[in-house]
Amino acid sequence: MYKNEVRKKYVTDEMSKFKNLGDLKDFVNTLEIEQMCQLCQWLSSWRKNNLCDFISKGPNNWSVKNVPISNIKVTRVNEEINPILEKHNYLLEKISQDKEICNHNEFKSQGNINSKSLIARKRGDKFKVVDGIHRAIRLACDGTKELKLIYFENGG
Repeated sequence: MYKNEVRKKYVTDEMSKFKNLGDLKDFVNTLEIEQMCQLCQWLSSWRKNNLCDFISKGPNNWSVKNVPISNIKVTRVNEEINPILEKHNYLLEKISQDKEICNHNEFKSQGNINSKSLIARKRGDKFKVVDGIHRAIRLACDGTKELKLIYFENGG
């Protein structure tokens, strides 16, 4: 077995410990700040979403609030999906009323959504989801009228 296969086995074995969300949360709670930052950076790099930089550039204290979907926008997803989101100006309430989007394979139900709080930025009275876009759209399509957002005010 080559070294990379051994690495793959180790990573698989370690990650297989998290059979439920509680186990994962327990693991995350054991991480030191440096480990959390390193993991955040790696995941952000893997997902190519710049979330780690977004969080790092934010303030030390963020707000948490239930926000009506009428005040929420989503960001771009990918080249296939963006045109159908753009026709609704990325407004979540309008997106949730579009059967094509709600039935699209990209946003299909994957079972119960455990993590219902989303990371966002706030400008004025509007919010833009920057992480959790698929969950936001699925929840809105399923009839959720408010989402719990973790955010900070961003004028730029």
